[in-house]
Amino acid sequence: MTTGGIGLVVNPRAGRDIRRLVARASMVSGPDKMLQLRRVIAGTQALGPVPVYLVADEDGLAQRVASEEPVATLLPGSPRPEGADATATAIRQLEEAGVDVLAVVGGDGTQRQVAKAVPAVPVLPLAGGTNNVACWLGEDTVAGLALARVVFDGLPALRPGKVLEVETDAGRRDLAVVDVAWVGAAFVGALAVWDGTLVSQLLLGVADPLRPGLSNVGGHLAPVSAQTDEALEVRLGDGGEPVPAVLAPGLLVDLPVHGHRRHPLGAPVEGTRSVPFTVALDGERTLTCRAGERVRVTARREGPRWLDPATVLKPRR
Repeated sequence: MTTGGIGLVVNPRAGRDIRRLVARASMVSGPDKMLQLRRVIAGTQALGPVPVYLVADEDGLAQRVASEEPVATLLPGSPRPEGADATATAIRQLEEAGVDVLAVVGGDGTQRQVAKAVPAVPVLPLAGGTNNVACWLGEDTVAGLALARVVFDGLPALRPGKVLEVETDAGRRDLAVVDVAWVGAAFVGALAVWDGTLVSQLLLGVADPLRPGLSNVGGHLAPVSAQTDEALEVRLGDGGEPVPAVLAPGLLVDLPVHGHRRHPLGAPVEGTRSVPFTVALDGERTLTCRAGERVRVTARREGPRWLDPATVLKPRR
């Protein structure tokens, strides 16, 4: 059992999905992620010695970093499992070890797994994927300094983040942290959504015109930030008004929009399709639905306490 400190989690597979192949983007390599972790660790020591803990991953990134950084410790145990639950497993291990705060490197899909893990400690989401709407995009050494400030000086007041709770007629439940999309494809396939013409409806917890992803189209209609207590519904389909959207780095398309509407937190939004379809959560097709099956999505402020270094490092008087 540790006596506090900082936990770091890295998703070694983030930033390697099919969108990197169909767009003008390079893969986020393992060495890049290791350098990112090392920059974070450098920042954590700015205010004094702070223990840093990592969990083994299937690509050996955390193991390598822990062996090279004297202040970093690899938690004992076997490497975490592959698959979607790997991030949640690592978070649980670090919380059981008693860390004060977490940082997680990955894209929106990775941060969705963070939200599903329901961590009790605050989390700093660090960009390491293809689309990083849910992530902080600043310099990693500064992120480490913010984590150290939390350990030494305590937390500023933090509200829970927004989540989009999903429920189908069949009783399946899931959640997203940025966007939910109704997609006209009967199979999840390669998971990632890169053909926006297949999307008929969106509910966006964040609508950002400056970052790529499905939320980008909403950002050009009615921007919604992570701090506002609302979500944005967008209806799409043939004959709609063309609206530009950057779906992935270098992938710019016009999507036909029929209309959009803001919804307060707690107001359910329903949608279906007349043919078998899938529901994409944070840009990845996750749920397969039969024709006519209704999907209900409700935005709530019941997510993790996300850390923003700009808030943490703001002078306190």
